[in-house]
Amino acid sequence: MPVPLTYWTIPLVFWIRHLLSIVLPIGNLDINSRLQWEYRPLSYVYVVLTDNYNDQLNQTNWGVAVKVNYRFDF
Repeated sequence: MPVPLTYWTIPLVFWIRHLLSIVLPIGNLDINSRLQWEYRPLSYVYVVLTDNYNDQLNQTNWGVAVKVNYRFDF
C-alpha cells in the first residue's frame, strides 16, 4: 500500500523596518529595527532590536524582543 506524501513549504518572505528617533534636549538617539516574518496567513514572528545612544554616540543600552503571533480558525 503506497504511503501518501505530504510536502510542507515555508515561505521565506521577510520584512525589515527601521525607526530612528532623536530626543534633542536630552541628546538621545534611539534606533529600533524590526524583522517580521509571516509564516502563515495572519501569523507572524517579530524580532525587534533596540539601540540607545547618548549625545557622544556611545551606546547606553540595547535590547532584543521576540514575539510570535498565531491565528486560530474557529
